[in-house]
Amino acid sequence: MEELEKEEYFFSQYFDEISNLEAFTRLSYSGFRFVSEKISSVNISSISNTENGTRKIIKEVKPFLENEIKNNYSYLYNLSSIRIWGIIETAVDDFVQHIIETDINVRNLETLKKVQGPLVDFINMSHSDQSLFLLDGLKQSIKANLKLGIGRFESILSSINHDGVVNELVRTILFELSQIRNVLVHKNGKADLRIIKNCPWLKLSSGMALHVTEKKFTKYKLAVMWYILELTNRRIIFTGNEKDEGIVELQDKIIDELDEN
Repeated sequence: MEELEKEEYFFSQYFDEISNLEAFTRLSYSGFRFVSEKISSVNISSISNTENGTRKIIKEVKPFLENEIKNNYSYLYNLSSIRIWGIIETAVDDFVQHIIETDINVRNLETLKKVQGPLVDFINMSHSDQSLFLLDGLKQSIKANLKLGIGRFESILSSINHDGVVNELVRTILFELSQIRNVLVHKNGKADLRIIKNCPWLKLSSGMALHVTEKKFTKYKLAVMWYILELTNRRIIFTGNEKDEGIVELQDKIIDELDEN
């Protein structure tokens, strides 16, 4: 049970990252509002150019702030959405690498034995590097990068017998998040035919700018939290223990909150 407790702590770092991200978005939102109110109450022409560059700074940031207010601070929530997907992606990779590195039962699975590569180089690697090598090889062998949404995660987890059932609402929200993230990162935030086809409920048109709202970001955050909790319980079950009902209750609360929105 001591090892299990360590692994439960392992997952807490990602919840810490989510909390940090949430604090960042709230602080940034408040800062935008505060600066916007201050600027709107100042007569720029009355500020001297010698006042620590204040006049120049106000002129530079004012158009951005006005645009952010107009779009409900979507620049902030777009960036936060990219980050929240990065958290879940890293959590799954770190989780699988950790299991490969620490669990002999997983290392002996046929799926990992079939991973190919230079034997001498592998032997000379550290234990940690070996587990990373096996993770990368596993991803390539099952073509995880070709799968959509959390399908890429589930394919990897299934390969090490840590698969399970994902709530359909959570699956859909995370699928949407993955599509949003791809457009923000690779298409400069402009809707393409892929997201239009894959997420028709968003009612986007080609070239339309994506504007993630606070409400949308909150849904993405909750879905990511649900999934990380799911990973925690899957690991507990794999190690031969009963699932944590406290975790299930937390997941149920998240689903209720998602259903309300």
